[in-house]
Amino acid sequence: AEAFIADEERHGQDRAGARERRRSTVGLGPHRPDRRSGVPQVADVASHIDTLRRRIRSRMQAKLVHDRKLLQSCRNRRVLQDPHVLLGPPKDSLKRARVRLLPALVRFTERQRTDLGSLDLQLRALSPQATLDRGYALVVDEAGKLVRAVPAQGTHVDIRVQSGRFGAVVDVIPPTQEGSGHE
Repeated sequence: AEAFIADEERHGQDRAGARERRRSTVGLGPHRPDRRSGVPQVADVASHIDTLRRRIRSRMQAKLVHDRKLLQSCRNRRVLQDPHVLLGPPKDSLKRARVRLLPALVRFTERQRTDLGSLDLQLRALSPQATLDRGYALVVDEAGKLVRAVPAQGTHVDIRVQSGRFGAVVDVIPPTQEGSGHE
């Protein structure tokens, strides 16, 4: 009978070893199962939970230390201590640009004013009114087109001079005199 019990105990230990290997791969850690039921003892489970808690606490403390160092390095950055540091160089550049821009704007405006005056003189010189002011007349036919050649006798024309306009009818066309300088 004792041989049978010893054999049964060895066989039970083999089964317990297999169970132990399965549990350790699942993450339950080493256990001493109760020989009668195959359930891990409460003390073993509590010990394993304490070990896991210590590991978690250690990792969390390391993470906090790391994060505190990172936060402190961010706080020590010059730009966070004085945000105006970032604005200083662009502000100075803007001031220098303004100092250069104002005289350039004045020069540009004067150039444009001079160009506009020149264009105004050209426009006045080329305008039909300037032609009339010099003593010439503009003659248009009944269709309102400028007369560029002698019209036929009896044609109604509109003549515009400096002081106004009047109508006329082409009556007699004198012969062209050569050498007189007039056409």
